[in-house]
Amino acid sequence: MALLVTLIAGLFFLIGAVLAIFEKKKKGLIEFSIGLSFSVMLLLLAFDIVPEVLELLNEKGTYFMYIFIFIGIIMLKLIDILIPHHDHDAEVKTHDRHLKHIGLISSLALVIHNVIEGIGIYSVAALDIKAGLLMAIGVGMHKIGRAHV
Repeated sequence: MALLVTLIAGLFFLIGAVLAIFEKKKKGLIEFSIGLSFSVMLLLLAFDIVPEVLELLNEKGTYFMYIFIFIGIIMLKLIDILIPHHDHDAEVKTHDRHLKHIGLISSLALVIHNVIEGIGIYSVAALDIKAGLLMAIGVGMHKIGRAHV
């Protein structure tokens, strides 16, 4: 059942792509889907996932949670430092190479992002199907908003 919930969340991206084609970047839909996804994910995190982690891991749960939050922040900073930035002031003849590099890095980032989302949805849905569905809806609305950008 958890795998089905994860598949449903992934299909939201297709819905977002179809809406992006037909809606031509209407701001209201983008803002609504991003706002709804943020609200659902924040409430799910605050009232379901964090208390469950703290309960399952007892006293060590707090330490693990803070350690992994810190590791995540460090990883984001390392990615920001290690991935070179491209300025458009350079020669125009190398512009093609820059576009290929940016496309590759963007694709890699999207794959990593979606795999982590899928792991999170599956893990939550495997423990509690109601929380998994809520997380799938939140991530799905996030995907609809991201398809428009």
